[in-house]
Amino acid sequence: MKTISAIITAYNSEKYVCDAVKSVLKQTYPVNEIIVIDDGSIDDTGQVLKKFASQVRYIYKQNGGPGSARNEGINAAKGDLIAFLDADDLWKCEKIKKQINIFNSYSEIGMVTSIMEIINKDGIPSGRMKPQNEPGESLEDILIRGAGLPSTFLIKKEIFKDVGLFSEDKKMYEDWDMILRIAERHKVININDSLAYYRDHPENDTKNDLKVYISQFSVAEKWLNCCPSQASRTILLERLRKYSFSLVKEYLKNKDLTEFLEYLMKSVYYRIKR
Repeated sequence: MKTISAIITAYNSEKYVCDAVKSVLKQTYPVNEIIVIDDGSIDDTGQVLKKFASQVRYIYKQNGGPGSARNEGINAAKGDLIAFLDADDLWKCEKIKKQINIFNSYSEIGMVTSIMEIINKDGIPSGRMKPQNEPGESLEDILIRGAGLPSTFLIKKEIFKDVGLFSEDKKMYEDWDMILRIAERHKVININDSLAYYRDHPENDTKNDLKVYISQFSVAEKWLNCCPSQASRTILLERLRKYSFSLVKEYLKNKDLTEFLEYLMKSVYYRIKR
């Protein structure tokens, strides 16, 4: 029987982290350990978790971003498979069981994802899914259709020895970078079923459009330099074109055009022959 390590990453998550823990404890397939990585919270995240002291391993670290927090959890985990959960999201009770069934059916699989149902800050479903379209499974399909989100990831721990840990220099979309690295070398399967809840609330990082576009641009540019095929390169160039227009609009809105031009001048994308 495969052992499961659930890694919950938290930053100033006192409002939601207990619900995240409860959703792991309700899994119909046993989770062997729950590790909460507190990424330098300055609220009462650690305090509210004391009620789970016998069920949760709590690790506090200096703030370093989501990639750093997930890496801390990977290094601490003992399970055969690692599942991630952002502290403001929730798992549905059959999440791990349905994903384990896929792992048991295909020995060559490295990773299983799914779609998520969007809820509001109070946990009320919106009827919308994230991502809107079924995520891709191969590298090129992921570039075209997008990928599952971290709170749906279930990954063989041994995979990280092959592809490396999460990028810590990226404050967003380090998960997209990771799934592309895995898909490049291992089989990824997406379950086209909602196995988790994505909580949409005012503190979401994705509310910061400028941060989103810069992060998207950074990951796409990285893969442009190491993509395995011309088809992938074509897709990435189109994405970079779209992201650059979004960046222009956002920088103009914030009256930071000079900073934007300095940013683009450093970009390999604008110096290559297309």
